[in-house]
Amino acid sequence: RRRACAPVPTTTPCFAPARPLATTSARFLACGREHFGAVLDAIRAARKQILIADWRMNPAVLLRRWPFDDDDEPSSSANTNVSLLDALHAAIQERGVRVHVLLYREVHEKLQTKHKSAAVAKRLEAIGAKVVRHPDHLVAGQVYWSHHEKLVVVDQAVAFVGGMDLVEGRFDDADHRLRDDGVFVTMGDARTSSPCEVWPGVEYYQPNYPRAASSTTGTTGAAPDTTATTPSSSTTSAKPPAHAMIDRGRTPRMPWHDVPVRL
Repeated sequence: RRRACAPVPTTTPCFAPARPLATTSARFLACGREHFGAVLDAIRAARKQILIADWRMNPAVLLRRWPFDDDDEPSSSANTNVSLLDALHAAIQERGVRVHVLLYREVHEKLQTKHKSAAVAKRLEAIGAKVVRHPDHLVAGQVYWSHHEKLVVVDQAVAFVGGMDLVEGRFDDADHRLRDDGVFVTMGDARTSSPCEVWPGVEYYQPNYPRAASSTTGTTGAAPDTTATTPSSSTTSAKPPAHAMIDRGRTPRMPWHDVPVRL
């Protein structure tokens, strides 16, 4: 018979008890909220080198979302989101960290419209990162092969593996909300009149939304522009892609569940 186990505190509900960190160097990160937060902490602690490999990347993806990820008392100075680009830019400029990125190079931009690896590479190179797009499918004769690794390695000491791209749509938690009702914030005696969105712009991800039905009525607004050369994550595009123009009142977001590992 299966022996009954006493409940063990975990960050998310799980049938298996958490192993003490003293006995293992691995930590499972349930969903994007845990993964993105841990990656941000590692990038901020980096001193020498950051290596990233992604099948698809959006530099504007938010690793920290205020106030959803803010454990401190909300204040006017705390009202900041932290994007991947912001974090890498700070590591390069403030601590001289070397950042190297390997991106999957799509077969053709018109066939794989979401990747935009050339624009992503341009934006990363603008802050001082070294980027390799690979492969050149026609030259290499590898049309049906791609880099599908999702890795973040910091200072050759901490690694994140297991298959979650640093891109829109991956941020989620154990609740797997189908809609974004936002988070109201109280500052002193004042309360925000409208909730702060957890999934702004293209982060409200629903790839099955019909492009033909896209309109500007009741939508999320402009999407982060992956072609911009400035490090700001607030840059917007005049013509957001169809999957950014979703009526949140009628169309649910697609939840995303993954369990990356930190080693």
